[in-house]
Amino acid sequence: MTHTVAATMAGNPVFTSETYVSDAMSERALLAAELVMTLPDRETWQARYFETAKTQGYPVADAWLIVATAHLME
Repeated sequence: MTHTVAATMAGNPVFTSETYVSDAMSERALLAAELVMTLPDRETWQARYFETAKTQGYPVADAWLIVATAHLME
């Protein structure tokens, strides 16, 4: 199974936040990933996300992404 947020962060989205239905945290993480992929410094965000996923798992990386981008979504 593909991790939806990771696929989006890798530039290969499987779903969009408009069509994805899951728990609220996953939906927020997917929205954050879509936002990050539009930023000029997305490579920095991608590196941090995947390093966090590698060392702590995808749920922690998703939580980090939500918190780290909260100020951008206001």
